[in-house]
Amino acid sequence: MEGAALLTWDRVDSPVVKEYRVFSGAVSGRYTTVTNVGNANELPIENLKEGSTYFFAVTCRTRDGVESAFSQEFRYKVPVTTPITNPPPVHLPPTLNITGNTNMLEDLPFELQIQLKDGDTAASNLVVFASYPEGSVFGKNPIVLTGSGEYRTLRLMPATNAFGATDLSLSVTDGTTTNTHKIHMSVVAVDDAPVLADLPNLRLRPGESSGRIALGILDPDTPPNRLKVWATCADPNLLPAEALIMEGVPSVNATLQINAPADALGISAIRVGVADDLSTNWTSFQITVEPTNTPPVVDMKSIEWGYVQTTIRLSVDVQDDGVPLSPGKLIYGWSLVSGPAQVLMSATNTASVGVLFGLPGRYVLHFDVSDGELSAWKECIVDALPALSAEVHALEMNRRRNDPSAPHILEFDVVSISDSSLTVSWRTDTACDGRVEWSEVGALKPARTPPANQWTTQHSVTLQDLRPGKDHTLRAWSRNLSGGEQLSDPLIVRTLNRIQLYQPLPVPQATLTAPLIFGRDDQGLWGVTPSADLPAGAGEMSLSFGAIQPGNYNLWARVRPGPSMSFPAAATLDATDLAFDASNATPNGTGWIWAPLLPIGQDRRPLPLRIESGEHQVLIGGFGPGMILSDLILTMDPDYLPEDIMPIAGLLSPAGLDTPILVRALRQGWSLLANPFPLVMALPGASIPNAPPGTEIHRLGGRNSDVLSISYDGIDWSGEMRLDFRQAVRVFNPSSEPLSILLNGVESTDPTPTSLPAGERLFTPNQLKGGLLRDLMPGFVFKRGDTVKRIDRVTGETLRTTYNGQGWDVVPALNAGEAIILDLVPR
Repeated sequence: MEGAALLTWDRVDSPVVKEYRVFSGAVSGRYTTVTNVGNANELPIENLKEGSTYFFAVTCRTRDGVESAFSQEFRYKVPVTTPITNPPPVHLPPTLNITGNTNMLEDLPFELQIQLKDGDTAASNLVVFASYPEGSVFGKNPIVLTGSGEYRTLRLMPATNAFGATDLSLSVTDGTTTNTHKIHMSVVAVDDAPVLADLPNLRLRPGESSGRIALGILDPDTPPNRLKVWATCADPNLLPAEALIMEGVPSVNATLQINAPADALGISAIRVGVADDLSTNWTSFQITVEPTNTPPVVDMKSIEWGYVQTTIRLSVDVQDDGVPLSPGKLIYGWSLVSGPAQVLMSATNTASVGVLFGLPGRYVLHFDVSDGELSAWKECIVDALPALSAEVHALEMNRRRNDPSAPHILEFDVVSISDSSLTVSWRTDTACDGRVEWSEVGALKPARTPPANQWTTQHSVTLQDLRPGKDHTLRAWSRNLSGGEQLSDPLIVRTLNRIQLYQPLPVPQATLTAPLIFGRDDQGLWGVTPSADLPAGAGEMSLSFGAIQPGNYNLWARVRPGPSMSFPAAATLDATDLAFDASNATPNGTGWIWAPLLPIGQDRRPLPLRIESGEHQVLIGGFGPGMILSDLILTMDPDYLPEDIMPIAGLLSPAGLDTPILVRALRQGWSLLANPFPLVMALPGASIPNAPPGTEIHRLGGRNSDVLSISYDGIDWSGEMRLDFRQAVRVFNPSSEPLSILLNGVESTDPTPTSLPAGERLFTPNQLKGGLLRDLMPGFVFKRGDTVKRIDRVTGETLRTTYNGQGWDVVPALNAGEAIILDLVPR
């Protein structure tokens, strides 16, 4: 046998000692083994023979390699041990302990926790197995045993819909002995909810029937005649209740048939439900009702050539029928078919792509578009010419600017205008690119629109996000394919002022889907009679109004929600779906609420609606008991939050109004307005509800001179005046806050004059709307020397703009309700 020992020594107290070495041998002073132990002060020694004597000595060495003399020698004799004989061990069988509930519910899994013990065998070497009698409530479901140590887990699932009692046999073995336990298990019956199979999404054409759709219903606990089955559409306007027909016996042969109305169009969800006495189950699927799909139509605006290392923009016009409704958008793609090199493309998933060619040569590019079902494509050929050096390009551009062959810009004019945007157009004598330089009058540096990168002779650019009531200077820029450039003479035009339109609701034309008491309340307002016990969605209210000028509007509705504080279920403006936003509603403490109508899917402040001039229709449906609408406000002011109709209360009669009220906000300074209605307007009256002290009104007489003036001192007006049809007043607003002027009446049906005698006269359009003067006087031909006079906001004097036979010094545009003075040359 062999022994072992641990040799230790004291460290040398010196910083220069680096390491220790241990010398050993079987004869004193003659050492046969040397061990370097580093900076340690001990050394375990093994494999020593029992009864043998060993001698040890230690030295230390410095960092410089100097080694000390041997330490005092240590002598050690290994003792001899006597072996002890033990009796053979007694083998102990494994044991197991079970925790967990042995009662379980029908159709639900359960598990037991098992703890193993064995005094002789490691828990990881124990094997656990379990079994149950054939034909028991567990059917043929497998027993799952997990774990590998002291703790194991048993998981088991009863057979479907089975319940009752059985014994479970659980055993553990260590390979020599086995220990088995019998566990009594009980599966408690529960009522199974009816099962309804999933249904696939469905598409129908308007007027088409789905035929009978089989419903997979299973309920092992309930007789079929006691099951209830029904179906509803999330959008009853798309598929009313009578369009969903249930037939047959549930869980036997139940079917659903969907008959799409001839005028149905949209996407919604069908929800099918089944219930027994205790529980209910549902399934839903998407229903799409849309006409037959036709493929998109592609018109490519091709460019025949361009320069290498210069971006060329390729564009297409795509027309589509909007079908299918889902995904509801077109998917674009551009790719290179052939060419001498690869190209770089920007935004290949749009209808317009910028292309950068790497090498000269002919390239073929492919465009495709898909509506999700059908697709179309076009290809174009572009010849890429060699790039010019920077120096040559600069010289060439300078030469072409002074070359008479540079493009000519013709008929540069403003074609449409609103409070925040305007569109200009021009034409060129050759195919050119184009853009617009513009600025507010007085700005230090003009802004530029990006080049259109479309080579054409007809050009149109729209400027957005302009400030209302500001003069803007505009110049057109064009460049032809040879690089020649031209900048037009400037145009000056003033954007329109913002307006606000108040619309009392007329007698509604209700489309009823249930018996409905729909009439005036005690205030003469229209809605559902509060006592009517009716479901939501019982009627619709349709309202038409005329937009006075194009622009971005916010739409507000004055609502009394009713006892349930609910709002109408749906609304549309023309083809735009809207929703009442209760979170942004502005209560006034009387039960009435001003609520914004937002585009579907938005949840913050009212988003601007782009509304063009002309007639529009608001449709509001889904009224509940006690729900009333009284007024609508269209406003161009994004910060306007209505509180009540108090500013216009003086204009309301007990029976309400049938015509809209235009609210003009006059900025600080002078304005010229006229009465556009064939009636007498009393001023100030209710037409000026918020006049600040110092407000002045001057009525114009013959030759447009002041013949009557009144003013407001903050308490009373100094007098009153009557304003006849097309008679004008100059109004002075001393405050920095806008002054509201309310205009209400029926527009004149007189045709707009197409000719007028020479001389000076006041002019106001027959229609109460704003826009370019030529659009407000259709058919009238201006001559060289004709002059338009508008009032200067600061001085109150008239500002002139003259027609030179081709254009105006300042393009004349009128705000709704504004008057001008025409000074015409002889015809």
